[in-house]
Amino acid sequence: HSIEWCEIAPKCIVDWLEKFSTGNGCMKELTMGMMISITSALTGIAKLRIFSTFEETANLYTILLASPGTGKTPACKIGCINPVVHNLERTKKKQFVFDEPSSSGVFSLISNSSQDFVPIICVDEAYTFLNEVFIGKKESISMDRLCKLYDGDYWYKLNGTSAKRRGVASARASMCCLLTPKKFLEQLWPKIIDTNNGLADRIMLFHVQQEEKSLEDIEKIANELDTGPLKDLTEVYNYIYDEHHTDQPPRVYQLDPEAKTIFYAFNRARLCNSENVAPKMTASKTTKQIMKLTLTLHILYHRLRCALNPEIQHTPTPLLIKPDILNNAISLHSTLQAYSELAATACVKLNTSESVRFEVLMTDIQEKILSLPGPFHSRKRIYNSYSSANRPTPDQTQQAMENLQSLKFGFVKKIGKAHVFYKQLPSKVIDFTSSKMTEEAYKMVFVSKDPIPTKKFYKKMIDEHPQKDLLLVEDGFHQSDDEAD
Repeated sequence: HSIEWCEIAPKCIVDWLEKFSTGNGCMKELTMGMMISITSALTGIAKLRIFSTFEETANLYTILLASPGTGKTPACKIGCINPVVHNLERTKKKQFVFDEPSSSGVFSLISNSSQDFVPIICVDEAYTFLNEVFIGKKESISMDRLCKLYDGDYWYKLNGTSAKRRGVASARASMCCLLTPKKFLEQLWPKIIDTNNGLADRIMLFHVQQEEKSLEDIEKIANELDTGPLKDLTEVYNYIYDEHHTDQPPRVYQLDPEAKTIFYAFNRARLCNSENVAPKMTASKTTKQIMKLTLTLHILYHRLRCALNPEIQHTPTPLLIKPDILNNAISLHSTLQAYSELAATACVKLNTSESVRFEVLMTDIQEKILSLPGPFHSRKRIYNSYSSANRPTPDQTQQAMENLQSLKFGFVKKIGKAHVFYKQLPSKVIDFTSSKMTEEAYKMVFVSKDPIPTKKFYKKMIDEHPQKDLLLVEDGFHQSDDEAD
């Protein structure tokens, strides 16, 4: 399961990232993982606010799994050591990065820093560090403390015999660990999952496959990079840090109205798929990660665009986040979630040369189709909604669609090259006994907006709906102005 780069970043950034990574001897997935981890710390306590009591800071935890030869150390160097340790730390005369973190060291730095400071735990070849975290070695950061640093919990200690309390009301950190997959998946990840303390849910896993390039190709790309406007991340990181560490109140970002609509639709769809219950806003780990990732990508992408285009290089980061950034974050999170699911179910078997797939029951595919938001779904949309660990084949998906048609839950229709399943109108479904869904849950997901299809595709599919006239007057179904003729 690879990252669909066109879905997670603008083309200009993807093109630069390819050159920057290849020219420095590493994979762009590793560079991307490093950049979002570091950026999420440099933004300090800037927040993405959905409404007054629901907001998130950016700090993220990533683990980058890559086999030898993929460029873990070069990625760490260009993504963190050179721009942060060798430049930002010297400029600001302050430590930002821990490569051998201890509990006392991190606590001391946080408690002696301003409230908007977020340290970076960045460890190359991180097996020993993560193992010490798991076994609870003295002076290492505990798993519980890592969970609390992700959430921004308080951290206080008593000083000696004076009983004087020292610490901060909210302590945060970002983390990026790089290591090879086999040992991690065989010996560490299963144990971390089994503790069931929530740490595994807070970590985003990148799994990187090696791509061989000749030295001639690397030299050519390196030369192009040397003549381009952005050779390293020093100024990018400096600007992000300076913009978010002033004497002013912390920056508060918000989704623009269209992005907010997509965010709510995504959250409803996630709840419907997992629980089949009425939608409600919840600060679940998935929602929190989407918010953190959206905020991080918004700030990082804006600064990269400015660095690549000198004419706008001093433009402040907009406080309103547009839909394309939110969609980038949702797509990236979906891919990383697939990595985590695959690691959780097949951590012993998974290695860099073996892919693992699991059979999915036909009845489960049918339930999945019915639980996806919206009145229709293409076959591709259906099987892509699964992770790579248990994704059905197109033929299996087609069979499930036809089974639902036989059960009078909808209609199968081919439109151009697309195979589409149109759900039966909720008011026309006679029998729900062959499904786990209730009538209320079915109606709820039917009238929900699927955030995946483009407006053009959505309008075309609605126009082809076999019950279009009835659909447009169905109770609860609304067609927005930009979808209507």
